[in-house]
Amino acid sequence: MTDQEKCPEYIRQFFDARGITEYELVEENARKGRYCFSFREGEKRRFLKWNMEGDQYELYHSALFTEQKVYQALQGKEVTPVYVPEEDYPELVVSEFLTESGTLRSRLKQLMGNETENGKNIDTKASEGVKNTDDAIRVLVEKMLTKWMTYVQTLSQSEVDIPRTETGERLFKKYLSSILTSGPFDTKAGKLENYMNRARNKFITKFRMGKARKMILQCGYEELPFVHGDFHANNILVAGDEPMIIDLESTRTGIPEIELAYMYAQIVLLIRDRKELIHKLNQFIKKNLTLIRDKKVFLYFFRIYYRSIRRNHRFY
Repeated sequence: MTDQEKCPEYIRQFFDARGITEYELVEENARKGRYCFSFREGEKRRFLKWNMEGDQYELYHSALFTEQKVYQALQGKEVTPVYVPEEDYPELVVSEFLTESGTLRSRLKQLMGNETENGKNIDTKASEGVKNTDDAIRVLVEKMLTKWMTYVQTLSQSEVDIPRTETGERLFKKYLSSILTSGPFDTKAGKLENYMNRARNKFITKFRMGKARKMILQCGYEELPFVHGDFHANNILVAGDEPMIIDLESTRTGIPEIELAYMYAQIVLLIRDRKELIHKLNQFIKKNLTLIRDKKVFLYFFRIYYRSIRRNHRFY
Protein backbone atom coordinates (compact mmCIF):
# COMPACT_ATOMS: atom_id res chain seq x y z
CA MET A 1 0.00 0.00 0.00
CA THR A 2 1.37 3.42 -1.00
CA ASP A 3 1.51 6.45 1.30
CA GLN A 4 -1.30 8.00 -0.77
CA GLU A 5 -3.49 4.93 -0.22
CA LYS A 6 -2.83 5.03 3.53
CA CYS A 7 -3.76 8.70 3.66
CA PRO A 8 -7.16 9.30 5.37
CA GLU A 9 -9.83 10.95 3.23
CA TYR A 10 -9.77 14.14 5.33
CA ILE A 11 -6.05 14.61 4.69
CA ARG A 12 -6.46 13.76 1.02
CA GLN A 13 -8.94 16.63 0.76
CA PHE A 14 -6.36 18.93 2.37
CA PHE A 15 -3.72 17.95 -0.18
CA ASP A 16 -6.12 18.07 -3.13
CA ALA A 17 -7.29 21.56 -2.18
CA ARG A 18 -3.68 22.77 -2.33
CA GLY A 19 -2.81 20.89 -5.53
CA ILE A 20 -0.30 18.64 -3.73
CA THR A 21 0.11 15.24 -5.38
CA GLU A 22 3.25 13.89 -3.68
CA TYR A 23 3.58 13.39 0.05
CA GLU A 24 5.30 10.94 2.35
CA LEU A 25 3.91 9.22 5.43
CA VAL A 26 6.56 9.57 8.14
CA GLU A 27 4.57 8.30 11.14
CA GLU A 28 1.41 6.28 11.57
CA ASN A 29 -0.16 5.32 14.88
CA ALA A 30 -3.48 3.57 14.37
CA ARG A 31 -4.28 3.35 18.09
CA LYS A 32 -3.96 7.10 18.53
CA GLY A 33 -5.43 7.83 15.11
CA ARG A 34 -2.32 9.88 14.36
CA TYR A 35 -0.71 10.50 10.99
CA CYS A 36 2.32 12.57 10.09
CA PHE A 37 3.16 13.49 6.50
CA SER A 38 5.92 15.46 4.83
CA PHE A 39 5.27 17.26 1.57
CA ARG A 40 6.70 20.00 -0.65
CA GLU A 41 4.87 23.27 -1.26
CA GLY A 42 6.78 25.47 -3.68
CA GLU A 43 10.31 25.87 -2.35
CA LYS A 44 9.25 24.87 1.15
CA ARG A 45 9.18 21.45 2.74
CA ARG A 46 6.30 21.04 5.18
CA PHE A 47 5.50 18.64 7.99
CA LEU A 48 1.83 17.89 8.72
CA LYS A 49 0.48 16.24 11.87
CA TRP A 50 -3.13 15.18 12.18
CA ASN A 51 -5.14 13.30 14.77
CA MET A 52 -8.58 11.85 14.15
CA GLU A 53 -10.62 9.02 15.61
CA GLY A 54 -8.47 6.38 17.38
CA ASP A 55 -9.06 4.82 20.78
CA GLN A 56 -8.05 7.95 22.68
CA TYR A 57 -9.24 10.62 20.24
CA GLU A 58 -10.17 13.31 22.77
CA LEU A 59 -6.84 13.12 24.59
CA TYR A 60 -4.61 13.20 21.53
CA HIS A 61 -6.72 15.63 19.54
CA SER A 62 -6.56 18.05 22.46
CA ALA A 63 -2.78 17.57 22.50
CA LEU A 64 -2.56 18.92 18.94
CA PHE A 65 -4.29 22.12 20.00
CA THR A 66 -1.75 22.42 22.82
CA GLU A 67 1.01 22.05 20.24
CA GLN A 68 -0.52 24.82 18.11
CA LYS A 69 -0.58 27.18 21.10
CA VAL A 70 3.03 26.41 21.97
CA TYR A 71 4.16 26.95 18.37
CA GLN A 72 2.44 30.33 18.29
CA ALA A 73 4.01 31.42 21.59
CA LEU A 74 7.49 30.42 20.39
CA GLN A 75 7.37 32.08 16.96
CA GLY A 76 10.63 33.86 16.20
CA LYS A 77 12.63 32.16 18.95
CA GLU A 78 14.27 29.66 16.54
CA VAL A 79 13.99 26.76 18.97
CA THR A 80 11.48 24.78 16.90
CA PRO A 81 10.63 24.38 13.19
CA VAL A 82 8.58 27.31 11.84
CA TYR A 83 4.85 26.92 12.44
CA VAL A 84 2.54 27.45 9.44
CA PRO A 85 -0.98 28.52 10.57
CA GLU A 86 -3.72 26.71 8.67
CA GLU A 87 -6.96 28.68 9.04
CA ASP A 88 -9.05 26.37 6.85
CA TYR A 89 -7.97 23.25 8.74
CA PRO A 90 -7.67 24.11 12.46
CA GLU A 91 -7.33 20.43 13.40
CA LEU A 92 -3.95 20.22 11.63
CA VAL A 93 -0.50 21.17 12.83
CA VAL A 94 1.69 22.22 9.90
CA SER A 95 5.32 23.27 10.30
CA GLU A 96 8.43 23.70 8.18
CA PHE A 97 10.06 20.34 7.57
CA LEU A 98 13.79 20.23 8.32
CA THR A 99 15.37 18.62 5.28
CA GLU A 100 18.38 16.38 5.69
CA SER A 101 17.76 16.21 9.41
CA GLY A 102 17.99 13.39 11.92
CA THR A 103 17.34 12.94 15.61
CA LEU A 104 19.82 14.03 18.24
CA ARG A 105 20.38 10.39 19.16
CA SER A 106 21.21 9.38 15.58
CA ARG A 107 23.38 12.47 15.12
CA LEU A 108 25.50 11.72 18.19
CA LYS A 109 25.92 8.11 17.09
CA GLN A 110 26.88 9.30 13.62
CA LEU A 111 29.53 11.64 14.98
CA MET A 112 31.04 8.90 17.12
CA GLY A 113 30.80 6.40 14.27
CA ASN A 114 32.72 8.70 11.91
CA GLU A 115 35.55 9.08 14.39
CA THR A 116 38.94 7.66 13.42
CA GLU A 117 41.68 6.51 15.75
CA ASN A 118 43.03 10.02 16.17
CA GLY A 119 39.58 11.53 16.61
CA LYS A 120 39.93 14.05 13.75
CA ASN A 121 37.46 12.68 11.21
CA ILE A 122 34.27 14.54 12.14
CA ASP A 123 31.29 15.26 9.93
CA THR A 124 31.83 17.95 7.31
CA LYS A 125 28.73 19.84 8.48
CA ALA A 126 30.19 20.49 11.93
CA SER A 127 30.43 24.06 13.18
CA GLU A 128 33.32 26.23 12.08
CA GLY A 129 36.26 25.94 14.45
CA VAL A 130 35.34 22.46 15.69
CA LYS A 131 38.51 20.36 15.77
CA ASN A 132 37.47 16.90 16.91
CA THR A 133 34.51 14.67 17.65
CA ASP A 134 34.29 15.58 21.34
CA ASP A 135 34.23 19.25 20.41
CA ALA A 136 31.47 18.69 17.83
CA ILE A 137 29.35 16.78 20.35
CA ARG A 138 29.92 19.41 23.03
CA VAL A 139 28.86 22.28 20.73
CA LEU A 140 25.74 20.39 19.59
CA VAL A 141 24.62 19.44 23.10
CA GLU A 142 25.29 22.92 24.46
CA LYS A 143 23.16 24.44 21.66
CA MET A 144 20.38 21.98 22.41
CA LEU A 145 20.43 22.76 26.15
CA THR A 146 20.44 26.51 25.48
CA LYS A 147 17.42 26.19 23.18
CA TRP A 148 15.60 24.09 25.77
CA MET A 149 16.20 26.83 28.35
CA THR A 150 14.84 29.42 25.89
CA TYR A 151 11.82 27.15 25.32
CA VAL A 152 11.05 26.94 29.04
CA GLN A 153 11.68 30.61 29.80
CA THR A 154 9.69 31.90 26.81
CA LEU A 155 6.63 29.78 27.51
CA SER A 156 6.72 30.44 31.24
CA GLN A 157 6.80 34.21 30.66
CA SER A 158 4.11 34.15 27.97
CA GLU A 159 0.35 34.11 28.36
CA VAL A 160 -0.05 30.79 26.53
CA ASP A 161 -3.43 29.23 27.30
CA ILE A 162 -2.36 25.88 28.73
CA PRO A 163 -3.72 24.69 32.10
CA ARG A 164 -1.17 24.77 34.93
CA THR A 165 -2.20 21.42 36.39
CA GLU A 166 1.02 19.38 36.26
CA THR A 167 3.07 18.62 39.35
CA GLY A 168 6.70 17.69 39.80
CA GLU A 169 5.72 14.27 41.12
CA ARG A 170 3.71 13.41 38.02
CA LEU A 171 6.54 14.53 35.74
CA PHE A 172 8.99 12.34 37.65
CA LYS A 173 6.69 9.32 37.37
CA LYS A 174 5.99 9.93 33.68
CA TYR A 175 9.66 10.02 32.71
CA LEU A 176 10.54 7.03 34.87
CA SER A 177 7.67 5.03 33.43
CA SER A 178 8.67 5.89 29.85
CA ILE A 179 12.16 4.52 30.49
CA LEU A 180 11.18 1.26 32.11
CA THR A 181 8.32 0.39 29.77
CA SER A 182 9.88 1.53 26.49
CA GLY A 183 10.49 -0.92 23.67
CA PRO A 184 8.76 -3.34 21.28
CA PHE A 185 6.88 -5.99 23.22
CA ASP A 186 5.08 -7.92 20.48
CA THR A 187 6.66 -11.29 21.34
CA LYS A 188 6.10 -13.56 24.33
CA ALA A 189 9.58 -12.72 25.64
CA GLY A 190 8.91 -9.03 25.01
CA LYS A 191 5.64 -9.12 26.92
CA LEU A 192 7.39 -10.79 29.86
CA GLU A 193 10.07 -8.10 29.79
CA ASN A 194 7.36 -5.45 29.67
CA TYR A 195 5.67 -6.97 32.71
CA MET A 196 8.95 -7.10 34.62
CA ASN A 197 9.78 -3.51 33.69
CA ARG A 198 6.38 -2.32 34.90
CA ALA A 199 6.82 -4.19 38.18
CA ARG A 200 10.28 -2.65 38.57
CA ASN A 201 8.82 0.76 37.78
CA LYS A 202 6.25 0.47 40.57
CA PHE A 203 8.91 -0.64 43.04
CA ILE A 204 11.35 2.14 42.15
CA THR A 205 8.62 4.79 42.17
CA LYS A 206 7.33 3.68 45.57
CA PHE A 207 10.86 3.38 46.98
CA ARG A 208 11.97 6.79 45.70
CA MET A 209 8.77 8.82 46.03
CA GLY A 210 9.34 10.09 49.58
CA LYS A 211 12.81 11.43 48.78
CA ALA A 212 11.61 12.75 45.41
CA ARG A 213 8.91 14.84 47.13
CA LYS A 214 11.51 16.36 49.46
CA MET A 215 13.80 17.19 46.55
CA ILE A 216 10.94 18.77 44.60
CA LEU A 217 9.96 20.94 47.57
CA GLN A 218 13.60 21.90 47.97
CA CYS A 219 13.45 23.73 44.62
CA GLY A 220 10.99 26.20 46.16
CA TYR A 221 8.83 26.92 43.11
CA GLU A 222 5.80 29.04 43.98
CA GLU A 223 4.49 28.59 40.45
CA LEU A 224 5.86 25.82 38.27
CA PRO A 225 7.24 26.88 34.87
CA PHE A 226 6.25 25.20 31.61
CA VAL A 227 8.48 22.35 30.42
CA HIS A 228 8.45 20.26 27.25
CA GLY A 229 6.91 17.21 28.91
CA ASP A 230 8.43 14.64 26.54
CA PHE A 231 12.02 15.84 26.30
CA HIS A 232 14.14 13.00 24.95
CA ALA A 233 16.85 12.52 22.33
CA ASN A 234 14.40 11.54 19.58
CA ASN A 235 12.38 14.74 20.03
CA ILE A 236 15.32 16.88 18.96
CA LEU A 237 15.94 17.18 15.22
CA VAL A 238 19.38 18.23 14.02
CA ALA A 239 19.64 19.94 10.61
CA GLY A 240 23.31 20.57 9.82
CA ASP A 241 24.56 21.51 13.26
CA GLU A 242 21.37 23.20 14.50
CA PRO A 243 19.15 21.32 16.98
CA MET A 244 15.41 22.01 16.90
CA ILE A 245 12.83 20.92 19.48
CA ILE A 246 9.82 19.03 18.08
CA ASP A 247 6.68 17.23 19.37
CA LEU A 248 5.41 20.09 21.51
CA GLU A 249 2.05 18.53 22.35
CA SER A 250 3.05 17.32 25.83
CA THR A 251 4.00 20.78 27.15
CA ARG A 252 2.99 21.07 30.79
CA THR A 253 4.07 22.70 34.02
CA GLY A 254 6.76 20.86 35.93
CA ILE A 255 10.20 20.90 37.51
CA PRO A 256 12.98 21.87 35.02
CA GLU A 257 15.53 19.95 37.12
CA ILE A 258 13.58 16.73 36.48
CA GLU A 259 13.22 17.31 32.75
CA LEU A 260 16.87 18.21 32.26
CA ALA A 261 17.95 15.16 34.27
CA TYR A 262 15.88 12.90 32.00
CA MET A 263 17.43 14.21 28.78
CA TYR A 264 20.96 14.49 30.16
CA ALA A 265 20.91 10.90 31.41
CA GLN A 266 20.28 9.75 27.83
CA ILE A 267 23.14 11.85 26.47
CA VAL A 268 25.62 10.76 29.13
CA LEU A 269 24.79 7.11 28.53
CA LEU A 270 25.59 7.58 24.83
CA ILE A 271 28.93 9.29 25.52
CA ARG A 272 29.72 7.49 28.80
CA ASP A 273 33.33 6.64 27.80
CA ARG A 274 34.21 10.29 27.13
CA LYS A 275 34.99 11.49 30.64
CA GLU A 276 36.56 14.81 29.66
CA LEU A 277 33.59 15.67 27.44
CA ILE A 278 31.11 14.84 30.21
CA HIS A 279 33.11 17.04 32.60
CA LYS A 280 32.88 19.98 30.16
CA LEU A 281 29.14 19.51 29.75
CA ASN A 282 28.72 19.34 33.53
CA GLN A 283 30.56 22.65 33.81
CA PHE A 284 28.37 24.17 31.09
CA ILE A 285 25.20 23.16 32.94
CA LYS A 286 26.57 24.51 36.21
CA LYS A 287 27.61 27.90 34.77
CA ASN A 288 25.11 28.60 32.01
CA LEU A 289 21.80 26.89 32.75
CA THR A 290 20.57 29.46 35.23
CA LEU A 291 17.12 27.93 34.90
CA ILE A 292 18.27 25.12 37.19
CA ARG A 293 17.78 26.37 40.74
CA ASP A 294 19.21 23.44 42.65
CA LYS A 295 22.04 21.34 41.18
CA LYS A 296 21.67 18.72 43.94
CA VAL A 297 18.06 18.13 42.89
CA PHE A 298 19.14 17.80 39.27
CA LEU A 299 21.87 15.29 40.19
CA TYR A 300 19.49 13.24 42.33
CA PHE A 301 17.01 12.72 39.47
CA PHE A 302 19.82 12.30 36.94
CA ARG A 303 21.19 9.29 38.87
CA ILE A 304 17.74 7.68 39.05
CA TYR A 305 17.13 8.07 35.32
CA TYR A 306 20.63 7.02 34.32
CA ARG A 307 20.45 3.78 36.31
CA SER A 308 16.94 3.08 35.01
CA ILE A 309 17.98 3.56 31.39
CA ARG A 310 20.88 1.14 31.83
CA ARG A 311 18.44 -1.50 33.08
CA ASN A 312 16.30 -1.28 29.95
CA HIS A 313 18.51 -2.09 26.97
CA ARG A 314 15.57 -1.59 24.61
CA PHE A 315 15.48 2.09 25.49
CA TYR A 316 18.76 2.45 23.64
